[in-house]
Amino acid sequence: MKTLCFYSGYTGDPFNGINYQNKNIYGSEKNLIHLCKYLSKYYKIYILVWNLKINNEEIIHDNIFYIDCTNYETIPSIDILIINRYLNFFMHFINKAKKTFIWIQDLIGHTGYQGIQFDKQGKNFLINIDPIIDKYIVLSDFHQDYFSTFYENKIPKNKIEIIGNGILKTKSIDFNYINKKRIKKRFMFCSEPVRGLIFFLDFIEALQKEDPEISVCIFRSNNYNQLILEKIKKIKNITVYNTSNQSILFDEFLKSEFLLYTCNFLETFCNIALEAQYHGCICIYNAYGALKETIHDRGFILEGHPTNNDFIEKNILKVQTFINDEQEKNRLRLDAYNYSNQHYYQHISEKWKDLIENL
Repeated sequence: MKTLCFYSGYTGDPFNGINYQNKNIYGSEKNLIHLCKYLSKYYKIYILVWNLKINNEEIIHDNIFYIDCTNYETIPSIDILIINRYLNFFMHFINKAKKTFIWIQDLIGHTGYQGIQFDKQGKNFLINIDPIIDKYIVLSDFHQDYFSTFYENKIPKNKIEIIGNGILKTKSIDFNYINKKRIKKRFMFCSEPVRGLIFFLDFIEALQKEDPEISVCIFRSNNYNQLILEKIKKIKNITVYNTSNQSILFDEFLKSEFLLYTCNFLETFCNIALEAQYHGCICIYNAYGALKETIHDRGFILEGHPTNNDFIEKNILKVQTFINDEQEKNRLRLDAYNYSNQHYYQHISEKWKDLIENL
């Protein structure tokens, strides 16, 4: 059995496969946990996490060894090292793996190291270490193009593989069930506030002026600045969840009719958009970054970018018409549901396994 070692880098809170939902970590770390759950059927897996020793959080769960980074040297041998985002592995450790992958979940390799950033966002650093890297895993066609361009097309194309993220389900929700809790004209936002929340609130305020039935929920963070707090006060029928608990989030996906993503952030994939489609929550979005692939024509596409002064003016009448078009909503909901059901993590793990076995 081959040994895989994943390096999780600087992830916020130390985490493991049991406590991760209560920790301050990101989608990249959750993707790592979910992927490894399925890969552990085929490989011996270690996940290196900083500061797990502090509260005695080193564990074996789902046949995965969650160990403190300082115990890296205790791993007897590593067939494949998979670096999740953070290139600082090479600043902390000597690489003893037979093969090395970098899982580029951000737009580019993450270059934070002990409170500082590499020069030129680590461009020269990654280009220089490329000879010792066997594969780069990116998440979408858009992501591959961005990644290659940033590194001046000096990363060989045959080293770059596209494997998207998935959803953690072993059995699909029946399509007839996904509308049982649905609340008409309920909108949700569940990304980080910096990823377009201010534009979401402006759009909702404009919609509510004409339609008081519209309700709203927002998720994921309580670090709102004063401007956002003032805008939240103007929104009627709003629920603010200062949590990212997945069971609450998934229940809201089943209740909300729309995920309105007025996105000003270059997503490399967007797990939230995939989960929304799986739960029958229709995406209304501006086609920016990888959203053009993850949602594509299975959602309602807004015109322009939310930072444009005429963004609401150009789109509000179209959205008002769309939210009352039951036939079109049902068509998009079914298309999105069928698409998302092809992206379980057990399917994604098979793509990784094929990559690993065919090196």
